Amino acid sequence: MKRFVQISLLLNVVLLAAAGWRGRHEPLMPRPLRGEVSEALQNSARGQRSSPASRPQPSNAWSSIAGDDPRQFIAHLRAIGCPEQTIRDIVVMQVCREYRNRLLAVETDDARAWDYTKQQSRDHWRDRNEQRADLRDEMISKLESLFGQSWMSLTTSLRGGPEWGRDPLESLSVEARRQIREVNAIYRRELDQLQQKKWTGDSDMADMARLCDLERQKRAQLASILSPPELEEYLYRQSPAADYVRRNQPQAKSEAEFRAMVKLALDMEMSEATDARRSGYNMADPDDTRREAEQRRAEFEQRLKDLLGETRLAEQKAEEQAREAEAARAEKARDEQRVQQELTAMAAEVGVSAEDAGRFWKRMKELEPMLDSKFKEMEKNLTGTPQEKQKQMAAAEKAEFERVAIETMGERGRALVEKMAKKGD
Repeated sequence: MKRFVQISLLLNVVLLAAAGWRGRHEPLMPRPLRGEVSEALQNSARGQRSSPASRPQPSNAWSSIAGDDPRQFIAHLRAIGCPEQTIRDIVVMQVCREYRNRLLAVETDDARAWDYTKQQSRDHWRDRNEQRADLRDEMISKLESLFGQSWMSLTTSLRGGPEWGRDPLESLSVEARRQIREVNAIYRRELDQLQQKKWTGDSDMADMARLCDLERQKRAQLASILSPPELEEYLYRQSPAADYVRRNQPQAKSEAEFRAMVKLALDMEMSEATDARRSGYNMADPDDTRREAEQRRAEFEQRLKDLLGETRLAEQKAEEQAREAEAARAEKARDEQRVQQELTAMAAEVGVSAEDAGRFWKRMKELEPMLDSKFKEMEKNLTGTPQEKQKQMAAAEKAEFERVAIETMGERGRALVEKMAKKGD
């Protein structure tokens, strides 16, 4: 312990000597003059005043451009050289978001007020749909007035995809479009109610008469805001009569022929809502309503025959039947391709090659007419309950499939048929 204290004292003496030697040999720092001290203090003060924390910050560039008025916003964007397409993208999205937020606010208020113990009435849902439609119309009118373009062209440009057909109102001005939407809003609710009664089989002669009367009133109001040529073009594109011709008559050979057909439908006030058809719920119209609609349709068919000629009408129907047959063939080909792909995939799961599965498929197609006739005849002779008959038919079909599968694929064909039967169950 004594030895340790002596060593410690010796080290302290050495350190003190080294410190004294360093102090004698280091050069002395020059002392600044009084003027230099003053200048240094002034520079320091100026540096503090110009520091980022104390300097006035420039105003935000976006806040100086954006604003509540979209027209002024567009002008500011153009002033800084923003491309027109980018301006449209920004403003369209901004306006759409504004109306979406308004719709969400309406939906939120409705959800808060909902009494979940009661069923919402039809009137409630109609009111909701009216609010949505009114907001959408207001948004479309605002955007079309901002850019002088149709809603369809604006949305097509925004999504960057191909146009979905032609805009039916492309020939009308932005102001005419706005007025048309306002007229549609006036009659929309009652027309929807009457058409809903038609589809549910609850309508009567008075409802059909009221529907025709509303359509006449609507057309008269449109005539007060559109010129005769504009009204004519609108009715050829957007009227119930035009929809009736497109959906219920053979396709016209030319635009002139289509216009002649629509004009006749307009004169006779033809529409799907007043047509003698079954409703969406497979419920027939009341007898008197159906008879009136059938008479109207028969008269329309006769006048159409007089207008186009019996030969042309027959050509129209033949062309329509040919189109329908071609569409049915195309649909059948797609279905067969899908089934064949599924068959090939199932065959691979049980160890059957794609070539063998293809031979099985080809053989089944060859036997299809014979097997179809055989199964139809067999079904006539079955006895028992419907469930028992179904089981008997399923067993017979499976036996035939197994026979053909074993012929074309060997014993592995049996496993494939079993897998097909399980998938069918």
